[in-house]
Amino acid sequence: MSSPVHDHDVANKTYVDENAGISKTGAAMLGNLDLNNFRLTGLLSTLPQTGSDAVSWSRAVQLLRESSINYVKKTGDIMAGNLLLSADGNSDRILGCNNLDPERSLLFH
Repeated sequence: MSSPVHDHDVANKTYVDENAGISKTGAAMLGNLDLNNFRLTGLLSTLPQTGSDAVSWSRAVQLLRESSINYVKKTGDIMAGNLLLSADGNSDRILGCNNLDPERSLLFH
């Protein structure tokens, strides 16, 4: 049987297996993937290996919870300890209070 040419031509199983769908071993897509209201499942619950990898819902929720544990609000928050300001790798600065009197002098290291 030859390869189908017209819209209503018959195709054998070998032709369909080799030419239709997305390869299970990897393929490049040139358009959107419409899941027709189905879910994408089987994503890893660990950190993605690259910045463009998809992340599972459980991992996204975990990252959100972890990010809200150790942060300082812009207003109305209290921080204990030093604040490390990092810029350009070796240009780290520690901002801390070395005097608790009302004048509150700041110490820069």
